[in-house]
Amino acid sequence: MTIADTAVQIKLMILFAVGLIALLTVIIVSIRHDHRIAFNSTLPLMIVALFMLIVLISLFLL
Repeated sequence: MTIADTAVQIKLMILFAVGLIALLTVIIVSIRHDHRIAFNSTLPLMIVALFMLIVLISLFLL
């Protein structure tokens, strides 16, 4: 990979890491507020967080 490709990869990893941290924070606050996992609001957020985690891992493995 070229230097530009590596720079873009690092920027994407930072972006996905920050987004994942923000999304996990929203999930934790939602669960603490309701004291349960609401499938209509929390489950879609968990699916998005899982997708972001998979993308982040694949970026690390490049």
